[in-house]
Amino acid sequence: MTVTRADGASISVVVATYNGARFLGEQLQSLSEQTAPPHEVVVADDGSTDATLSIIRAFADRAPFPVRVVQNERLGIGGNFLAGAAASSGTHIAWCDHDDVWAPTKLELCAGALRSSGADFVVHDSLAVTEDLKPTDARGMRRVRRHATREAFRGDFWFVPPGHATVFSRSLLDGVDVDRRPDSHIHAGPWHHDELTWFLAVTRGRRAYLPSPLTLYRTHADQNAGRPGAMSAARRIGMGSAGMRRRHELLEQWQPHLLPGLDVRGRADWQRLRRVYGGRADRYELPAGARRVLATVRAVARGDYLPRNLGGLGARSLALDVVNLGRAG
Repeated sequence: MTVTRADGASISVVVATYNGARFLGEQLQSLSEQTAPPHEVVVADDGSTDATLSIIRAFADRAPFPVRVVQNERLGIGGNFLAGAAASSGTHIAWCDHDDVWAPTKLELCAGALRSSGADFVVHDSLAVTEDLKPTDARGMRRVRRHATREAFRGDFWFVPPGHATVFSRSLLDGVDVDRRPDSHIHAGPWHHDELTWFLAVTRGRRAYLPSPLTLYRTHADQNAGRPGAMSAARRIGMGSAGMRRRHELLEQWQPHLLPGLDVRGRADWQRLRRVYGGRADRYELPAGARRVLATVRAVARGDYLPRNLGGLGARSLALDVVNLGRAG
């Protein structure tokens, strides 16, 4: 699969709105203050009934870059974002929530990270703030602590970074039927936009990690998704035998959506991922005792618990599984 790299990148900012008049002006202002202006801003509105569209049209009249509006009707969060992406024309896409505020250097630093690493996808750090932009603690929000570059199938497969903290090559979406997204492991219903692009990136692209906090992630009572305190993916799936089996079942369900487009190495990595998670589920379903211990020892010898940046389950998973050796699944 050919992926467009960041050399000469043109970044389309895709903003999804739905009754966002309360905070939208601050976000649009932060877009106009970017040190590296976007190629365009595409606003996908999902049927707002407040002053959202008026604010956008006023902004379009003064913005230093093209602003276009795509009017939808209750597509939901993921569908609305993806409709905006389909209408965009840049080589790269930056997801943009209507209630956040971007650092002025966000697009410049992300483009630089993509270019220097040769990555197809960059995720940066964010700071959680209150509705009046004061620092707060958003429990469960994952942070980017250090610079890193990861190849396909290396790193934490299940960790989906928030869309507001990512920029990616639009060619990741080439040939993908966005209307047939599979079920999410985080929430009820199909993948959101950020889950789709993450799983495409983690299986077929190189990812860069940027520890700079480039988004003020606003938390408030009216937000449509990503509320603080949301159940983590691990807790939602569960950590016992049923949870381990659920992970394997999800991989089987996702296979028709992720396997096409993979090269020979990618297909081998995918089959290894299925085997690792299937084997882990099998071990949790064994009776506590010697058989489970032996199966775990064999998994260690096989490399199933290599560090996550090498494609394994990692030391934390091994520690969890060792603790559970004597417990019923």
